[in-house]
Amino acid sequence: MRMRIRMWIRMRQRDIRFCHIFPLMRSYIVLSLALLLCLPAAGQSSSTDELVALSLKSLVAESSAELESYRFLMDMEQNIDLMSQSSEEPQSLVTRSFGFGAANMSEKALKLSLVALTYDRSDASNTSIMALEEYLVNDTIYMKLDGNWTYLKMPSLDQAWSSQTTMDQQLLILNQSRLTLLDSENVDDINCYKVLAEMDLESMADQLSAEAASLLPDLGINYSEIYSNSSLTATYWIDKESHNLKKADVLQVFVINPQSALGLSAEEADLAVEMTIRSKVSMTFQGYNEELEIRLPAEALGAADILADLMAGGEASTVALAGNESELEENMSATGPVQIQDDSLALGEILNQSENLTCNLPYNQTSLEEGILV
Repeated sequence: MRMRIRMWIRMRQRDIRFCHIFPLMRSYIVLSLALLLCLPAAGQSSSTDELVALSLKSLVAESSAELESYRFLMDMEQNIDLMSQSSEEPQSLVTRSFGFGAANMSEKALKLSLVALTYDRSDASNTSIMALEEYLVNDTIYMKLDGNWTYLKMPSLDQAWSSQTTMDQQLLILNQSRLTLLDSENVDDINCYKVLAEMDLESMADQLSAEAASLLPDLGINYSEIYSNSSLTATYWIDKESHNLKKADVLQVFVINPQSALGLSAEEADLAVEMTIRSKVSMTFQGYNEELEIRLPAEALGAADILADLMAGGEASTVALAGNESELEENMSATGPVQIQDDSLALGEILNQSENLTCNLPYNQTSLEEGILV
């Protein structure tokens, strides 16, 4: 009988901890967004030890200089290990995400639709499903999560478009890394160079943390500590003929400690969890310079400030874009329509596409075009 009671208590503690973890993860999602936004924005590497790598960098940069538009598929898996400071029992969560998106560089508009499933490795009945719709229009990111719109204002248009667009992220990581030519491989019947890119995040921690702090300045997060405990490697497939990126596999590991990284006191840290996140993102690109239109949905006009949401502990600002309605309307009119504009439709479309996705993420051009007007 006592054993049954202890087992029941242990299960309840696990369930309670799981219920508290998902709200925490909402904050960590924003933190992860900031890290990914700022990661490519630091200065470029001056390494010149491989002539082939330099040639590839130059060729890719040249092919991307006149880039007007592109589309992409994304397949992401995150393994998150959680260790409570007050308990020796770890918890392992897995998040599997599928998404598709498009960017119109000339109109400075980007859209990403994504669905994510998170589950506990020790108890698959503890699951959470999230549908995310994200737009970058000029210098503002708009996100629709659980039916609620939030926005994040970027410091400048140049920073937004040099750090947030999916293609620019990969190009800047490519330029900042030490490259090694691995082989030649075909991706969707296209002959490509296969290149390994290795980035030393620890040596760039101070510079990267300054970029992150400029984006989220008031959250008391030690970004330098996070970057010092991070690693990033990527494998790229570069079209030999056009020199465009065809595919990218990015592996990233980072650790978030509640005391050193989040600045919590010893008492607060005792209630928090240390997170080790191992992330693999696979992307394939297509539709270079094809005509496409992206429109920000009208309901984004009522978006709440995501920073105010974090500072208030989850209570979003109700006066989100007061005084900026005309700017938002200009953003909306500057781009054309996108077909999918609500969570249920986006969820269905992405799940339909995910059936055709594998670990190598081959893409289906017909299914992708259903989500973007071309």
